[in-house]
Amino acid sequence: MPTAHCRDESCFGIDPKYAICKEDAATYCTGTAHSVLVELRFSSTCQAAWAEMSGTSQGDVVRVTNNAGRSRPYTQQWGRDAHTTMVEARNPDAAACARTPRGEVCATKPATTSTAPTPGLGQPVPAERARCPRIRERCITAVQRRA
Repeated sequence: MPTAHCRDESCFGIDPKYAICKEDAATYCTGTAHSVLVELRFSSTCQAAWAEMSGTSQGDVVRVTNNAGRSRPYTQQWGRDAHTTMVEARNPDAAACARTPRGEVCATKPATTSTAPTPGLGQPVPAERARCPRIRERCITAVQRRA
């Protein structure tokens, strides 16, 4: 049961798993490469975003970076799935990327209604509403610079 309430800057560093933000969250952007899926998740209620990755291994890093350059990384500890804590984001246009030994993966494609939602964390949005980063290098640079 979510317990944390936040909005905008007060969401920075909070785990979405324990926040009310997950209730209306949607997947806005996705990226797949090297058997890894990266998703950009966004909550309009909280005005916050985070990154999720699946198909990963211990030591892989996922990062979300907002337009102001603030970011939150997470290094995979165990399991195959992971997510970052949140950054403030007034729009779903943050960058979500992962770095693995196999290469970088960024969420640069709009999610579609056929994209499977993350269980318990909302539904994906139509592609026409997504504002995914068009420049893959922006995501990769953010991951490399801050990892």
